[in-house]
Amino acid sequence: MTNKKKEYSNVEPAFRFKAKSRSNEGQLTLAGYLNESDLLGDEVIEIETSQKAKEKFGKNTDMIENETNYDIKVNIYRTNLPGSFILANHKWPIFHISLVYSKSIVAGYLLDFYVYFTLDDEFRKTLTKPVHYINTPLKGSFSIAMEGDEGLKDEITKLMDSSEERAVDYVAKQYALSNKSIGDDDEDKVMKLIEKEVKHMKDYYNSLIVGIQLPMYLSDNIIINTYLIPLYKDKLFLDIISKAIAIREKKRREDLRIDDDEPIEAPTKIFKIRDMDKDPNIVDKYFEK
Repeated sequence: MTNKKKEYSNVEPAFRFKAKSRSNEGQLTLAGYLNESDLLGDEVIEIETSQKAKEKFGKNTDMIENETNYDIKVNIYRTNLPGSFILANHKWPIFHISLVYSKSIVAGYLLDFYVYFTLDDEFRKTLTKPVHYINTPLKGSFSIAMEGDEGLKDEITKLMDSSEERAVDYVAKQYALSNKSIGDDDEDKVMKLIEKEVKHMKDYYNSLIVGIQLPMYLSDNIIINTYLIPLYKDKLFLDIISKAIAIREKKRREDLRIDDDEPIEAPTKIFKIRDMDKDPNIVDKYFEK
């Protein structure tokens, strides 16, 4: 993407949406121009991470310690929007958290959290020309939504449905870890702890399933630190990671036609594309047993 318009036959402008603090408004500002060979990249946002994450992945990349065999990397991005996307849609992503999983030769996107701006329907009717979208206060609403593989929200619904049982187990484990037994005098206290945990579980899972509607946009820092980062740092998110990884592994096994009880092994035969010029039969040799 370039910052200065060039003479391309198929050039397209790209924009960023800048939300106005403590309001339900914002403006589109020009970020640059794209031609047909350009890839539209998003801007990495600076975040505080642990020393371990910095040593392993560099700055501005967080990590999630989890019980799977995968590294989970986290980045937050400010989204760039092609002009054609803006005109064709009334809901635009302005920030997103991207979670990537990796292990030896396997890597991929796990899920994303998006902050969306949705144009007000009545206000949208006043935008009769493309130029009306640019450097104009745009009215709408803000929301946060999780986007993941098909079936992930069904798994989260199952977790939410079992909140009471899981809350009891959680409180019991906390007592066990503190080497305390639950006596008759603790009954009211325990019940309040369980009720508090059940409410937290249901509120958290519901925010992942249906999303979060923001009353207004407060500021970039508040959205990132009060809403986005707590979504993946919550202790309940570890179960979401496990569910998302299981769905990805199942899909990969289906694509590779590997049974559940068979290990997924790294390929032992590797060739470079340029080697095909020297040996046109190399692909057939690759698949030979």
